Amino acid sequence: MVNYKSIAIDVKNNEIYVNPSINIRGFRADDVLQINDTEKAIDILEKYEVQSWKKDYTFEDPETYQDGYSWSLWLQFEDGTVEKHSGEGTDVEKLTPKNFREFAKELGSFVEEKINNKED
Repeated sequence: MVNYKSIAIDVKNNEIYVNPSINIRGFRADDVLQINDTEKAIDILEKYEVQSWKKDYTFEDPETYQDGYSWSLWLQFEDGTVEKHSGEGTDVEKLTPKNFREFAKELGSFVEEKINNKED
């Protein structure tokens, strides 16, 4: 199985959140980086047509297994609405969109490049 890092990008404010997490206390990140080309993230979302992905790829009851795999993608729009796509289970191929790995790799590379270069 491939492990993916959490990614959070605020396109409107041109920010990338370093090591983001969501828990009962809310949203947290180790750092916030200003970048100058967040529209590239939108290009990646459009390239992989993520808004056409199913909302839920889960195909089995989580009570039927102990260890599995999960993923989620949340898109929040200017009006505050949230669109969520996700999946969890034991068969990665069945619970992810066909182009998920390529999407995750490209978006992850974009974020890593920005974090490593720490633009001003």
